[in-house]
Amino acid sequence: MNNHLIFQRELLKHSESIDFKDAKKEWSLLESYKVKQNTPEQCICTKKIFNIFIIDNKQNNNLLKIGSDCFKHIDKSKSDEAKKDFKIKLDMEKNPEKYCLKCNTKKRKQKNEDLYLCRCQKLEYELNEINIYGEKNCFTFGKYKERPFINQAKNYSYINWLSNIKTPIANMSRFLKYVNKLNSLETEKLNIKGIPL
Repeated sequence: MNNHLIFQRELLKHSESIDFKDAKKEWSLLESYKVKQNTPEQCICTKKIFNIFIIDNKQNNNLLKIGSDCFKHIDKSKSDEAKKDFKIKLDMEKNPEKYCLKCNTKKRKQKNEDLYLCRCQKLEYELNEINIYGEKNCFTFGKYKERPFINQAKNYSYINWLSNIKTPIANMSRFLKYVNKLNSLETEKLNIKGIPL
């Protein structure tokens, strides 16, 4: 008997439905992990497996341990996603110096620079650049004339007033672009786990 038929038979044994198509819908992914090459586990289809998927039956709370090939029959998109995660984890184990421990992303070469940065380092680099821009550029009009942009970056009533002007001068537009870029970088920083504010 081939492995797929064994998988179908075993899945049906632990499902409420007697039809395989309906039985598949009862199951969802609970967790996934990768085992070391010298300690494979066994799928319900009898194959040795290294990428382990624990699936949970929503109707009867049964749990099954299956491999990536069998998990494709339950949810192909999640199977492909998990395979990518497994590859990244394997690469992280082999080449820990290529990855950041804060954001778990690979360090990439920056365009036109001999510099490798991960996502959080790139974000810090961009924040530093935008802050330098905010310190160097000054207003050319109004009560804040000759003051740097960075001083008014959090003045929401002033930003709101500038945004509502129908024909802003170039200096106003530069300030508003600066504020938008700064806010988007700070929002991204909040979304990356492990980066202190």
